[in-house]
Amino acid sequence: MHARGKPLAESVSLSDLAARTAGFSGASLMNVLNEAAIVAARRNRTSIGYGEVDYAIDRIVLGVVIIMSRGCCSLSVCVCVCDMLIFL
Repeated sequence: MHARGKPLAESVSLSDLAARTAGFSGASLMNVLNEAAIVAARRNRTSIGYGEVDYAIDRIVLGVVIIMSRGCCSLSVCVCVCDMLIFL
């Protein structure tokens, strides 16, 4: 249902996608596929492959990784999880 209208690559299996996203709500599945479509467009792809799906699942589950500058030269990687910033 959430994959309708999404140009999935022939190699992407909906049963594999369902197994990898077990426990996701319908809204989360929609977010994963929308994020995967956005990533595919940024990569100038005409279809959504496993690389885009993997990235989207990680982004939905783990949050957004933000690289912030701290001080003059050092970089800190932050992970935004549920509106909390965690510095790594």
